[in-house]
Amino acid sequence: MAGKWEKYYRSNGIRLMPFDDNKKILTGDYILECQPNIDDRKDSKLYPVIYPQEVVNMEGVYMVWSEIIVSPDEHIAWTTLSSVYNNINFIGQLIKGEEDFTISNVQIISTLGLIDYEDEEQEIFKDGILRGGEVKQFTSGGEAITLAGAGSSDSTLAKSVFQSLVSEDNYPLTHFPGYEETTIISPDGKLGLTMTTRFSEKSSSKILGYMPRPLSVYAVGNMNRYAYFYGVQEVRKNREGNIGPALINIEESKNNTEYMGYDLHDEGWAFSSPLSWHPNCKKGIFSEKRKIMIKK
Repeated sequence: MAGKWEKYYRSNGIRLMPFDDNKKILTGDYILECQPNIDDRKDSKLYPVIYPQEVVNMEGVYMVWSEIIVSPDEHIAWTTLSSVYNNINFIGQLIKGEEDFTISNVQIISTLGLIDYEDEEQEIFKDGILRGGEVKQFTSGGEAITLAGAGSSDSTLAKSVFQSLVSEDNYPLTHFPGYEETTIISPDGKLGLTMTTRFSEKSSSKILGYMPRPLSVYAVGNMNRYAYFYGVQEVRKNREGNIGPALINIEESKNNTEYMGYDLHDEGWAFSSPLSWHPNCKKGIFSEKRKIMIKK
């Protein structure tokens, strides 16, 4: 392999996002290009991805990307984390140069700071749709994305959200009041694999979702990190509970707030990451870690 991987930005490590051409893999800081293809690789080269300087040097930025995804037509979308602007989602076109890939025609596709004001000077929040959260997948042929986000100002803990890139559509894919994140939609758009605490009574933090109030995202949104630590991070180590995943019917999940889907977790194991579908839409794949329970 030509090239040495070393951290290029303040970023969230390494991802493995294959392109539809079966020749390139987006890792986040780099693109690995294989010849003649990934399956029959005889040669390969690492190309750094050049993110816009306005993003790299943004005020308060502490992670240039926390999540990255690539579309069939080779657009990249990513989530940048900033202590000033919370998280911001961008989309742009990947353009190959002689020694790197640059991102052009960059656009912001999220609500800045996940806050929408009726009157910013008076700090009066606006009730309605909020776009944002960590990007998880391009879907609908690249015309939409899924996120772990809010969906609206009346949301509490993180939900799986669908956001169209060609219309105003923006809605939750799941309605469970506890903590959940990723939904990866099957290629035919009918099924989803969802990271969720819905089958874990003692670690879902769903009590927070049972306290509806106007503009609740502004009151409860900061609890997401603690719900994550309690219901995901610690469960992966040794706390009792599970984080799925669940198999869901997308239409049923969108329209039925009581729908739970099917629990796919194995006792004694904890879902890790990521989630993916076979092209035939009949098989999915995800990784799990063996839990080591510590008796007190």
